[in-house]
Amino acid sequence: MGRCMILAGAASLSLMAGAAATSGAFAYRGVALYPQDHTRLAEIIDLCRQYQFNAVQLIQEGSERAMMTAPEEAARWCAVIAELRGAGLAVHLWVHEINDAPEALLRDGYLDLDSPAVETHLEKKYHQLFTWQPELSGIVLTQYETAFPVFQNRVESVRDQPARIAWLIRLLARICREHDRQLIVRTFAYRAEEYEWFIEGINRVGEEPFTVMCKVVPWDFFPDFPHNPVPARIGRREFIQEHDLAGEYLGQSRIPACMPDRIKAWMEHGAQYHMVGAVGRISRYRNSIVGTPSEVNLAAFSRFLSDRGATPQEVWRDWSRARYGAGAAGIEKALGPTGDIVAEALFARGFYFLNNHSRVPSLGYIDRIAYYSPAQFDPSRKRDELALRYPDEKVQRQVLAEKDGALARAEGCRAALEGFAGRLGESDYRQLAAQLNNLVWTCRAWRAIADAYFSLRRFVLEHDGAAKARMEGALAGLRAAADAVEGALGPEAFPAGAAEMRQLAEQMSDLGRRADQQNQPWLMQQRRLAADMKGKYPASRTLGEWQRNRQEIAAAVLRGLYPGGRMPERTPLHARVTGTLSGEGYHVEKVMFESRPGFWVVGNLYLPDGEGPFPAMVNPIGHWGAGKAVMQVQSRCMGLARRGVAALALETVGAMERAAPGNDHDVGLASVLVGQTDVGVQVWDAMRAVDYLQSRPEIDANRIGSTGVSGGGLITLYLAALDERIVCAVPVCYVVTYDSLWSTGIWHCVCSHLPGLLTRADMGQVAGLIAPRPLLFMHGTQDDMFLTWGAQLAYREAREVYGRYGAEERIGIFESDCPHDYNQEMRERMYGFVGKWLQGAGGEAPQAEAAYALRSEEALHCGIARESLTLRDLAKQEAEGFALPAPADLGEWRRQRARILARLEELLAAQPLEPAKVKVEMTGPEARPGRSERLTVRVAEEGRLPFTFWKLRAGGCGG
Repeated sequence: MGRCMILAGAASLSLMAGAAATSGAFAYRGVALYPQDHTRLAEIIDLCRQYQFNAVQLIQEGSERAMMTAPEEAARWCAVIAELRGAGLAVHLWVHEINDAPEALLRDGYLDLDSPAVETHLEKKYHQLFTWQPELSGIVLTQYETAFPVFQNRVESVRDQPARIAWLIRLLARICREHDRQLIVRTFAYRAEEYEWFIEGINRVGEEPFTVMCKVVPWDFFPDFPHNPVPARIGRREFIQEHDLAGEYLGQSRIPACMPDRIKAWMEHGAQYHMVGAVGRISRYRNSIVGTPSEVNLAAFSRFLSDRGATPQEVWRDWSRARYGAGAAGIEKALGPTGDIVAEALFARGFYFLNNHSRVPSLGYIDRIAYYSPAQFDPSRKRDELALRYPDEKVQRQVLAEKDGALARAEGCRAALEGFAGRLGESDYRQLAAQLNNLVWTCRAWRAIADAYFSLRRFVLEHDGAAKARMEGALAGLRAAADAVEGALGPEAFPAGAAEMRQLAEQMSDLGRRADQQNQPWLMQQRRLAADMKGKYPASRTLGEWQRNRQEIAAAVLRGLYPGGRMPERTPLHARVTGTLSGEGYHVEKVMFESRPGFWVVGNLYLPDGEGPFPAMVNPIGHWGAGKAVMQVQSRCMGLARRGVAALALETVGAMERAAPGNDHDVGLASVLVGQTDVGVQVWDAMRAVDYLQSRPEIDANRIGSTGVSGGGLITLYLAALDERIVCAVPVCYVVTYDSLWSTGIWHCVCSHLPGLLTRADMGQVAGLIAPRPLLFMHGTQDDMFLTWGAQLAYREAREVYGRYGAEERIGIFESDCPHDYNQEMRERMYGFVGKWLQGAGGEAPQAEAAYALRSEEALHCGIARESLTLRDLAKQEAEGFALPAPADLGEWRRQRARILARLEELLAAQPLEPAKVKVEMTGPEARPGRSERLTVRVAEEGRLPFTFWKLRAGGCGG
């Protein structure tokens, strides 16, 4: 059989587009089939004839390799393809590239994309495919969901991402042309920047023939996302639309989700450009659209492809008559609204996060609002995103009104169906009634899910009794809804699964309990201080205004780190190297130095082999149990050193080698009273680390940066803010707004609490102190301690400052789909950033990280001196420096008292209190008669502070 039926050659779509224009039909009219569909070929062929389709796409989900390597499997597929071709259908196979790369092409687990052997491998692979499958019309190239996406970091290449995409398209287009096959390039991607890479890559290809295929919306089939940006920006390149007719995110045909209106709108939008057809999915997860009410989507899809002038009303009229008979006229009253109803029920204001591929999600899945946000494609939606992530009463009311509206309309559809009793066949009526009943219960379930989630989030944000009661009531409502769904539909109901609803309720309840255990009044006070500060100190409108404000903010940071506003004195480092470890292309020195007399700092200095001088990165570690031996630290230090950048990993006070008694983390709470903060000590350690690096001849003293995660990100922020020797900074999983920091309901550690800073500056303004030096924020979208929305607000605030300098290109933000971490994707992003700004390497593209063998904690030990001072020792020195002699008389005591109070106000950045706001409440005597009474001091709305008041009996302590 020849290959000249539908797509006879590489340019066939162009030829057919011209012919189709006169008939009013699109040239390419296809359906996409999953493996389970292939077992019923006769039905599929009949379906294609019924709906006038002329092409099918085989979605193999990664098993396409068997079609060209396993003889029996290849023969089976050859027969399948031949049968489809015999029915007059073009057949395109989905392929994922680059996949199954031979080990010989890999280097440390990464694919060397620039090796000629890669091109040779692909040429042989597709020659074999087209030889074993002679009836195949062509291939559909997907560059996601594969082992080595060319635009991600599992490959190594000197090319940028668009050039890699263009290279792969050009190569496969040539191979297809040489074999007289058609190439369709699918642009499926997740992030906005990836779409930019695809668009630019497609436009770089040149004259090689291929057709683009893109979903109607970017990312995935989320119905209220903006139109896909690709068609409008690829010039005259032809494209095919990709539709999801079966509702992967809209109930998967288990509930009606009828969308003729939306399908028409998507096609009309595509027709503005060089659209030559469309392909539609008819099933997902073994749930087929065929034979369900949602099959009207298939009818609409087919009709609009064959007749561009057809209307949704005509589709409903003709399909309902053909499907249910003459008595079904007007059935769209019961089914027509269902697509919008499901979108309103399972989504929230057009945002995808309340369902997981139509299932009840876990709490962790719901909390990824920013990750799935349409705002990256439509910035006007950013305000909605922030509202959903930071809900108040108004937002919750709006979301629940949406759910109530969906439920009311679903009940209306169910009631409308009753008018068709007796007009439809009994089995058809039962099916429609069951589906609409399922829709009603689905709406009820998701109303309860939305109420529970937003009540929980408001409790975490507001922390008051009313919010707690509302949350508890909503969680009880979710559990009751699960029981009701199970009673009405059974335990296997879908989309609303009772077991999944109960599991979600438990996850929410657990988070609510944890949030309730925090110091709620204190957290609320912090949030109010943050709000007051924002109102008092608005953003600087000009560079001159910023430079004036900058001095105040820098002074506030200095006072917060070092109460009294004085850094320690620079004293001799007495540095020494205690050992050396060899590595591939680098070596590790075990170093020690004194940041203050007798206070030893230890670290590992990863030095590239060679002469230098090398740029360097200071790596404060933060609160990782294994300290400088933790995988994230070792990996990035080795990765930097192998790229020609020295890396100094500093052991955190209280971790590993510095875990001596007296270095406990909470020493910092009490030491504030003598003018010492835990984080101030660590920032000073990092500053002295810069001194140490500058003393080394192998280091370029003018090219030093810093990066760290969590507490290490905190130190990086303040180090770069106060020390202009830091050329570039990459704080990870830390820089957020203070409001978001406290909205988690987590107290965080003592390092996050700088006396007085919150009354003058937010973290975004502190980050502004780094401007115009290069700065990259990195965050995990699943980080429940340092929330992404807070990071985005802090980034926006800092970026405004960079804008005052005209240096917006020097600040960036990167979000990885991960929890609190410094993962490989982040590290690879950091390598590119450092390469540009510290090494002058030009572009900022991520650089692939090879797999490295890690060293043990013992191997990295530096051997800190046992006599090294501790945090407690330093605090004692500070206290002794302020010690006052015993007063000789009452007058001297009053003078000392005034001095002490002034000093405490300075150290604690204490805010004056109005006497009227301070109330003392007696709460009753202790059980020890005559010895004490208990009382509470209440300060306005900030909560109660318990005290014990001791009363001595006359003549003694009373036993």
